[in-house]
Amino acid sequence: MSRRARARRGRRSPCAARRAGARHAALRAARRAVRDFRRRRRRSVAVLADRGAARLRASVPPRAPGARPSGSRRHDRVLGERRGERGRPAERVSSVLGGDAAPQPYARRAGDGRALRTRPSDVQRGRARLARACVPAPPGGRRAGRRRVVRRRARPRGGGSSGGAGAGGRGARGGGALDRRRPGARSRDVSDAPSSAPARVAVETGGAARSALDAAPQVSIVVPSWNGRALLAESLPAIAALDYPRDRAEVLVFDNGSTDGSVAWLRATWPAVRVLESPVNVGFAAACDRAAAAAAGELVAFVNNDLRLAPDWLTQMTQALVASGAAAAGSRILDWEGRRYDFDGGTMNFYGHGATPRHGRPVRAPTPAANAAAPRPALFACGAAMLVDRARFLASGGFDPDYFAYFEDVDLGWRLWLEGERVLFVPAALAYHRHHGSGLDADRRTALLEANALASVVKNYDDANLARVLPAALMLLEARARLAPGERAAVYRDTLARFLDALPALRAKRAAVQARRRRPDHEIVPLFGEPLRPSFFGRAYWREQVRLVRAFGIAAMFADSEGTGTDDVSDGRMDEFIDELQGRIEELESALAAARREVDEGRAENGRLAAEIARLREELRRMAAAAERTRR
Repeated sequence: MSRRARARRGRRSPCAARRAGARHAALRAARRAVRDFRRRRRRSVAVLADRGAARLRASVPPRAPGARPSGSRRHDRVLGERRGERGRPAERVSSVLGGDAAPQPYARRAGDGRALRTRPSDVQRGRARLARACVPAPPGGRRAGRRRVVRRRARPRGGGSSGGAGAGGRGARGGGALDRRRPGARSRDVSDAPSSAPARVAVETGGAARSALDAAPQVSIVVPSWNGRALLAESLPAIAALDYPRDRAEVLVFDNGSTDGSVAWLRATWPAVRVLESPVNVGFAAACDRAAAAAAGELVAFVNNDLRLAPDWLTQMTQALVASGAAAAGSRILDWEGRRYDFDGGTMNFYGHGATPRHGRPVRAPTPAANAAAPRPALFACGAAMLVDRARFLASGGFDPDYFAYFEDVDLGWRLWLEGERVLFVPAALAYHRHHGSGLDADRRTALLEANALASVVKNYDDANLARVLPAALMLLEARARLAPGERAAVYRDTLARFLDALPALRAKRAAVQARRRRPDHEIVPLFGEPLRPSFFGRAYWREQVRLVRAFGIAAMFADSEGTGTDDVSDGRMDEFIDELQGRIEELESALAAARREVDEGRAENGRLAAEIARLREELRRMAAAAERTRR
């Protein structure tokens, strides 16, 4: 460039100088704006309770001795804190969350149990997350309509903001939607701002998803156990794996005087489980009653110790119970391998014996309609896996403690319907049962079934129907005693004697139950399903039952019930068919008994042969040893 050109360039006009100065000023302003923005984005996130209420300060667990502070405290100061009271990192968040979540160095918990988590990377990306930590709610409970608002004044760079669910094991809650606010804009409550305001950053925790989780009722899961340490080792992990929010559930094990070290094992292996102890075995019914009285939940789930729950079992049950307003609900139960039905809805005959029609049948491949099966009314819920409203369960008297075990669920369901309540069967909720894993022998089970069925009949029928049913029920019990093989007959006769001794106490119970009656019998008996289902196989027993049904006019009780078969019995149309069917069953039972005897005899013979072989081997060994000594 020539000397003249350089001279001309050095002489700028006033207009060019002003333009250059403006460019330099704009660059300086941009640099200041960037610095200001970086300062502002480190400002605290405000967590507000109700509008107009004071700011909440988050309380966090103290830092472990010797632990170094993590990161700058500017990232997670709460509005209203003094600089000397900045939060410390919550190294023990994993213990609060039940041990399933990794420690969150920036986790903070507000006074009502909500955890605010803001990490530097989240702030840089313009995200604020409100995570629900699994900690108990405050004693006063959550107030309806309370909302948590997270505000930021700086507008981060990049695309649209997003909301995320906080970390923390089962029971963690989502944070909701996240809006933006332009830099320097004035904060205002989300409830006052129009929905289209683009310059708002807020986490609205009252959304539909959050409301549904907050509405999850508190549930107490009760597991009665007697010498069931091995069974609990399989059932408790399944309960721990439920997808229900952890902070909304508790587990209680009622130990019925176990002698296998169950209590010590529970306290060492499952410290989070509440253990209630009884020095003696009070039975399933009384154990459930006592545990329900001690439970903290508004709903109580009764679960056998020989039962494994599907992960969504409690969610399905609570949704059905809450949506319907029923007092109790029962689930579908399969065998331990899930191949056969154990309980698929209950029925009852007119003399109080409950049954499940598809028990033992193979589970077929479900159809789409079966998968979508809705809860339906049922006379009772199986006590092995049922959910009850605690207040209504206790108000009705709970399980009758004199039942000890068996048919206490039938009696409870019958009484609830009688009192104007409802009971549901929830086929979508699945459980798996190791049948009769509780250890009672066959004679003991038979005695309990017979006595408890008679007690239910006495307590729950109205006066007119009781006058028809009770004589027939007693005569059928005598028929079972007469037709039972061998020593089994004594079990039935002993049950009849004990029933006569307990009759005065049953009259008092009947008076209390009938005083709470809100529904007549003709609205309840259609729920029986199979009122004429025999409780004892054989042609002779079926003929005796038909004769008594006709003699006492029992079929008239079910005249308005469809599909019960009472009309066919009353006019004799099904007599020949059922008589033949019972005869075939009798023949099959005889053949099965003969086959079992042959198998037992074969096993005994095999045992004798094995003992003889062992004796000969021992004798041969001695002879060989003697011969060896002789050669030496």
